[in-house]
Amino acid sequence: MKNLKLCMTILVRDEAALIRENLDYHLSRGVDFIIATDNCSQDGTATILREYEKKGLLHYIFEPADDYSQDLWVTRMARIAAEEYKADWIMHTDADEFWWPSNSEKIPDILGSVAPNIDGLKVRRSNFAPTDGYDNELPFYSQLTVREKHSLNSLGRPLPPKICHRGRPDVKINQGNHSFELHSQTPCVKQCNEILIFHFPQRGFNEFQKRVRQGGAAYNRNNRLAKNVGNTWRKLYQLEQRGELKNYFDGATFSEEQITQGISENTLIVDTRLSDYMQKMRQTKP
Repeated sequence: MKNLKLCMTILVRDEAALIRENLDYHLSRGVDFIIATDNCSQDGTATILREYEKKGLLHYIFEPADDYSQDLWVTRMARIAAEEYKADWIMHTDADEFWWPSNSEKIPDILGSVAPNIDGLKVRRSNFAPTDGYDNELPFYSQLTVREKHSLNSLGRPLPPKICHRGRPDVKINQGNHSFELHSQTPCVKQCNEILIFHFPQRGFNEFQKRVRQGGAAYNRNNRLAKNVGNTWRKLYQLEQRGELKNYFDGATFSEEQITQGISENTLIVDTRLSDYMQKMRQTKP
């Protein structure tokens, strides 16, 4: 049996604080190659991505458009992964998402056991609780070690899963990376319970505000997507324009007392697995 080739796509903008940890982590978990689209980064993200490109681990794309056409850009990466790099499976992630294989050291071990008639998987996400006193100078994984049992998005709805799928040149990724289409058939997609995506959407407020400003303004410039697409980003951007984003952020941030109460009520879960893994990985990395 040939080894399964797993490619990862990632769309980033000004993610220098997270991107190296994200790439190193997923490469250690069995990702063979990365297709990365850099959308107008100005904070050193491009320099980091180019390092991995020089090592032969990454295909770099610079995207100058500023209208958050995520569906088009990720579809392009997915097709490059299938056609140029012959990926058997492709996973689509963001810089603040870390795919955790629950029952294996490597993600391909799980994907290799998927039945041949399954075209793709839905992978659940779990938000880590932002806490008071977050320090941008310290690693995020050492500070955020409590996650929500049931995560909601900013609209108060269940946090939608992300998808991975078999390498197909006719794949079309829909906005948000929550679903995909195939030209020749309706894809057969099942829920994956062997992988959980650890999600860190809120850390420090300044970083959060910057992302909301960039993403919300970009959505407003996009005349192709329906106005109900990207509701989460659009709502946050409206809050920012009204001067209410800080109140939203503070309301979603947990104090020590709230963390303790949430753990006792089983709405929050202490989960140090990623923190332990990242610290060990950093200690052993040459």
